[in-house]
Amino acid sequence: MNNRFTESAQRALNGALSAANELGHNYIGSEHILLGLLAEEEGMAAKVLGDHGVSLDKVQEIVVNIAGRGTPGHVSPTDMTPRTKKIIEGSSYEAMRSGQNYIGTEHILLSLLSETDSVAVRIIASMGVGINEVISDIR
Repeated sequence: MNNRFTESAQRALNGALSAANELGHNYIGSEHILLGLLAEEEGMAAKVLGDHGVSLDKVQEIVVNIAGRGTPGHVSPTDMTPRTKKIIEGSSYEAMRSGQNYIGTEHILLSLLSETDSVAVRIIASMGVGINEVISDIR
């Protein structure tokens, strides 16, 4: 990982990997990034999402309904989807755009939300949450 990621952001990304493993998925998608961000309760992303009623339990339930649950497996960072790689790379841009020299969970979330056709954004929207409202709360 880029050493510009805060400890909280690193834990969130590791949480995405853990979520994919625990759910028995053979890839790390945007939905896993969302789960990782929510699991990192001290991060700004989880706090902002929580303020909008987005909870780890509810998102996990939706992810299981969409992608199913398999036997816990062993995915690695090399199993990231192209979109997930783009989200992580975009978090650096979001940090730079906000004038920060670190990448926090809020920057990962902003990058994730910019991927409007991702599973994670569709999950958040399905919960009645306005994506632009979340973006405004972060910025």
